[in-house]
Amino acid sequence: NSKNLLTAQATSVMQPKKHFESLIYAGNGATGRSITDLQFQPDFIWIKNRSNAFSHAMYDSVRGPTKRLRADNTAVEGTDTDGITSFNSNGWTMDDNGAINQNSANFVAWCWKAGGAAVANNDGTIATQVSVNKDAGFSIITYTGTGADDVTIGHGLGRTPQFVMTKRRNNAINWVCKHECTTKVAYLDLADQFDDNGSGQGIITNLNSSTYTLTRYNNQNNINGLNGNGDTYVSYCWAEIPGYSKIGRYRGKGGSGTTGQSKGPFIYCGFEPAWVMIKEVGNSNNWIVQDNMRDPSNPTTNWLYPDIPSSQESDNGRFIDLLSNGFKIRSPGTGLNRDDGNFLYMAFAETSIPSQFGVTPTGRARNGSA
Repeated sequence: NSKNLLTAQATSVMQPKKHFESLIYAGNGATGRSITDLQFQPDFIWIKNRSNAFSHAMYDSVRGPTKRLRADNTAVEGTDTDGITSFNSNGWTMDDNGAINQNSANFVAWCWKAGGAAVANNDGTIATQVSVNKDAGFSIITYTGTGADDVTIGHGLGRTPQFVMTKRRNNAINWVCKHECTTKVAYLDLADQFDDNGSGQGIITNLNSSTYTLTRYNNQNNINGLNGNGDTYVSYCWAEIPGYSKIGRYRGKGGSGTTGQSKGPFIYCGFEPAWVMIKEVGNSNNWIVQDNMRDPSNPTTNWLYPDIPSSQESDNGRFIDLLSNGFKIRSPGTGLNRDDGNFLYMAFAETSIPSQFGVTPTGRARNGSA
């Protein structure tokens, strides 16, 4: 009944695909290959070889073409002359690096639009270079560490970010992540439960509309992981935008039985999700990513894990339904739905509610009896 539908909500993103999109493609091992399927020029591209155990490859326009980071390990920034060579108006150009264009392998690319060329930002006590998309709540930040404690970093969003992840580029160290729903520290490259003190690397605190703080935990640890003197860093920051992105948490309900019988929680997003990332706080379970392109119908069965380089898994007992207004956990047990477990998530829209044409998106088709 149309009377049960939500009224229009204020959003700066009526066309989500102009700011974020997932793409799938088959590698061909060619040099100078261009991907041209986006509706925007990407500033952050995260690619995974789905067929083989290659590391997740991350490139951004601020650090520049050929500069690769790996989501699943602590490695320093590498220069891949055979990697992404340019960021284009509707995609990118790349060569034959196996992590992004191995012949006959299948790939997925998750792409975000920031603000193009970086500009100077002096809001914090450390000067930064930032590329900012305020409409979509996303910024890319680079800075050089000073070795000091309690320094602030300007992010340029003009609103408070809910999720930040930072990597030291010139030395091998974990990805340090901050989610607004916990005071604990997470590491993108580890399945470990969230840490209370940053394990000597420092923590991210005091998120606000202009800066966040890099500090020790109770003066017990140094902050070399986040602000080593002379070290170079990159940070990716996301702020929640109603109708486009949702960053929050849910409680697991446990349950048992088949996928369709599991009583997992429903998480309302206010949009039809295109991409969801989930991590349990209190237990050692992989980060989990699902998207609408690898699984065009429900339930989702193809999984990738940012903290490990393994190929795509299918039918491993973890299932999610991507719905017209959020997502539904269909799996019993750990990883997604541990009884009373605390799970954090970040999601981006395929279609806002209502869409640019004033209509509400419909649900996806369902495969099988689940």
